[in-house]
Amino acid sequence: MFRRIITAAMLLAASSAVADAKLEYVDEQTGEVSTTIYIKGDRMRLDDTAGGGYTLFDGAKQEILFVDDKERTITRMDEAAMEEVATEVSSAMAELKRELEKMPPEQREMMERMMGGVKDMGKSMFEVKVERSGKRMNKGGYSCEHVVYSVGRVASTEMCVVEEGKLSLSRQDRATMQAMNRQMQQFAEKMSQGIGMDFSFDPSVLGGFPVWMKDSDSEHGEVLRHDAKASIDASLFTVPKDYREEKLGGN
Repeated sequence: MFRRIITAAMLLAASSAVADAKLEYVDEQTGEVSTTIYIKGDRMRLDDTAGGGYTLFDGAKQEILFVDDKERTITRMDEAAMEEVATEVSSAMAELKRELEKMPPEQREMMERMMGGVKDMGKSMFEVKVERSGKRMNKGGYSCEHVVYSVGRVASTEMCVVEEGKLSLSRQDRATMQAMNRQMQQFAEKMSQGIGMDFSFDPSVLGGFPVWMKDSDSEHGEVLRHDAKASIDASLFTVPKDYREEKLGGN
């Protein structure tokens, strides 16, 4: 889901009109919708078809809600929740380092190699890299540049990005996406402080926004469909009252 949020934040095309917007990523082979992004005013919703849930962003409240329809739960990510998780992560990393120090030298050395050393614990496992190939492709009716976005050993995604101005979104829609991106950046920075490595990510390094994506473990890629004149029902941004709230981090 984090990758989907980053993707939404890439859509920074300029336009002066204010309107609702609907964006969909669809399987380029089957046409099935995998992700839908709704924008209305200062609110945004991202639906993940495979995950069975959705993510809500409220610009006025400066909070993100992760909603799980299967478990009927919500998880709130606001400043207080981010601070709490960062503190817990920092404590966990300190405890892990203490446990490593108790291990026999050979075992400790093996664990340190796996995690990039005690000083840069796990950095190689989660380091964010963006490789712009300069290669041009045609995806979804757009001429775009091939880019590879990877997070250490965890995930890798091929993208094809277009320059600003190729996809029209309203000024309000663009501002909402930027606000959600800032919220995620704050979380990444706090996690960075807790773990001792840099999780922050500047979307501008992609060189545009994705109109096509393909995860390393996926058979097919996904292309973007865009409706800048959609009429979005406000009820899409509400959560059922009987859903149970869970703490960010799951503890």
